[in-house]
Parts: sequence; C-alpha cells; structure tokens
Amino acid sequence: MGGAERWQSVQAGVKAIIEAGADDSDLVIIHDAARPAVPSHDIEQVIEAAMLEPYGAILATPVADTLKESYPQSTAQSELVGETPVVNLTVSSSPHSYAKRTIDRRHMWQAQTPQVFRLGQLQKVLTYVAEHELTITDEASAFEYLDLPIRLVTGSRQNIKLTYPDDAILLAAIITAQF
Repeated sequence: MGGAERWQSVQAGVKAIIEAGADDSDLVIIHDAARPAVPSHDIEQVIEAAMLEPYGAILATPVADTLKESYPQSTAQSELVGETPVVNLTVSSSPHSYAKRTIDRRHMWQAQTPQVFRLGQLQKVLTYVAEHELTITDEASAFEYLDLPIRLVTGSRQNIKLTYPDDAILLAAIITAQF
C-alpha cells in the first residue's frame, strides 16, 4: 500500500522487499512514472555507480539556466532621491514575482530518477524522516539530512519530468526520436 507522500510509498515498498528476504546491501531502484523517457544507458550508469557506493547514487543534470531567487509576496520600487537610489519594499497581494538575486549555479544539480540506494541504508533514513516528521522531495534528500553522501551521475536532458502541459509535447518528441 502506498502513502500520501512519495517517500511513504517507497517506505512501504522497502518494508515489503525486506519481508521478502532481501539483503541490506541489495540495491533498490526508485523511478517515478513522470519520467518515461529515461534512456536505458542512464539507468545502467546509475546502477553501476551505486554498486560502488556505500549509500547510493542518483541521476542528475548540472543546472544550465540562470537561477533567480524571488521576492516573497512583495514588490520593489526604486526611485532616485537626489542622486541616491532608494528601494522601497511593500507587501503586496500581487501574483507577480520579482527577481531578488541570482543564485550561483556552479554547484547546482537538477535531481532526476532513477535513484538507487542500498536497502538497509534507505530503510534507516526513511525511518529517520518518519520519526522526525521531515519534509523531503526525493529519497536522496533524506540521506542529505544525515550528511550521508549520495553520488551524482550525470543523466540525459531527455529524462524530463512530466509536470506541465507543455512537457507532454516535448516528451512525445523525445520518445518518438528514441525509437
């Protein structure tokens, strides 16, 4: 039985795998259906990398775009008072976002699936997440809470996630090109 959150579904799967007699050192591969175009070569690469690691590995791509942090629910107005620029921030219910600063992307990666972990270690970190009522967006972030290294394996940009309506058009083109 699944859970309300992805990690809870994974935790239920981990429990079932353990009950079926799997070993703590066995690898568990987690992949979400929202990424149907993952190349088989990438799957092989992340499994091979995870086999060499004590905790696991995930597919990811280095961030290529410029990243912007936005102002939360505020607007910025700048005006010159004499020769001095003055910025006034006012709280607003406006749905607009405004750029606050550019994030250094040199060490930023976009996580993908599959994510591959050692069964016993995955069970421990998911138990930790449950006990501490943490919010995680993927299983690798559970390991990050405990400062446990998860290897990043460069994945294909074809492995996009179906999130927005426009993604379906891109995915259809990618899948057609793969065959």
